[in-house]
Amino acid sequence: IFYGPFGGETEARFASGQIYRQLGDHDRARAAYEDVLVAWRNADPEFAPRIEAAREGLARLPKLLRREAP
Repeated sequence: IFYGPFGGETEARFASGQIYRQLGDHDRARAAYEDVLVAWRNADPEFAPRIEAAREGLARLPKLLRREAP
């Protein structure tokens, strides 16, 4: 789990989400974007563009498939 309220750590996690998405690693991309959104949930308005970018990145990922029990 990622804990970092603002700044470099969260920016790095945001960049990781973008990279994982480009590589097709949707699980890691989803986790990275979700970490960013949690870290910035009470952020100052200046972070709004980055928060929206993380939401958009998360929305672009394929939806999670529900696994049926065998």
